[in-house]
Amino acid sequence: MPPTPNACLTTPRSINLCGLEREPDWIREGREQAREVERRATALAETLIGLSEAEASADAIEGGCTARIVARDDQQYAVRADRRFNRINLTVVAGTVTKAEVY
Repeated sequence: MPPTPNACLTTPRSINLCGLEREPDWIREGREQAREVERRATALAETLIGLSEAEASADAIEGGCTARIVARDDQQYAVRADRRFNRINLTVVAGTVTKAEVY
């Protein structure tokens, strides 16, 4: 059944595709690329646990990601809630990375 003039197709990411029967290829391809970047960043993040803050930051940059300290010792830092698929968020305790996540 063709869409009515006021009917809209909404993707899981809430992109309004009014009048389209399916999402455009460029949206699907962009989503696939973002998932691949996130998969690689997550794999890299796992290797950073146990490293010093400086080593972890350098390895993240070398791996094509950015590193952000979200907590150090007992202090949590205020961070923006924007999602970056290539940013690794680090928790550091006594100079050593104890947690590394992509979000």
